[in-house]
Amino acid sequence: MSKNEPNAIDAVKASAGRPGRPVDLHKRDHILDVARDFFFAHGVEGVSIEGIASASGVSKVTIYKGFGDKTGLFEAVVEREAEAMERGVAQLSAQGATLTEQLVAFGAELLGFLERPELAAFDRVLALEAPRRPGLAERFFNAGPGRIRASLARLIREAMQRGEIEDADPLVAAEDLIALWQGFATIEQKFLGLGARSNPDARRRRVVRAVDRWLRAYSCQD
Repeated sequence: MSKNEPNAIDAVKASAGRPGRPVDLHKRDHILDVARDFFFAHGVEGVSIEGIASASGVSKVTIYKGFGDKTGLFEAVVEREAEAMERGVAQLSAQGATLTEQLVAFGAELLGFLERPELAAFDRVLALEAPRRPGLAERFFNAGPGRIRASLARLIREAMQRGEIEDADPLVAAEDLIALWQGFATIEQKFLGLGARSNPDARRRRVVRAVDRWLRAYSCQD
């Protein structure tokens, strides 16, 4: 490491407002893949930019230039997971899928992500870090859970506008559905680490059952 490198890094960090993207999008995805694995395994405080850069095969300056800082990198990881879920549902909508099909696809993707063992471990680490870094918890919520809830609420609002379900608060309706999707399994598997992780077929059956109950509750009354 050259004597001048820290100054170069500080200059990049100081000039980084909203982080930009590395020129090479494939490199960006690789960095995010590595960062995701690091964050999920060790939490945000337990990893360093240096470690992520070394494992990604890039310089620290590349990460600072692309993401601003470690919190910005963490936020980008969470946003990418949420974006992938949103793209899948948007594709179904564009293909003319029914509301039921869209909701089932959304729920299956969401539970598949939430039930990943490494995410459960990360949640426990984040819960310990949140009191020390409340800003981190807020950024995680806005980039991930909050964004997913808003995306589901938007899908529900559009269905309400088409008259497919009764008019109600879309955010509340979204929260009702997410609660039905997760059910007691969230306590058993995610918070306590008990029970086996459900396979895709079992998870889909659970999602279908929840969507059916939810649609009955929100069906338009004559």
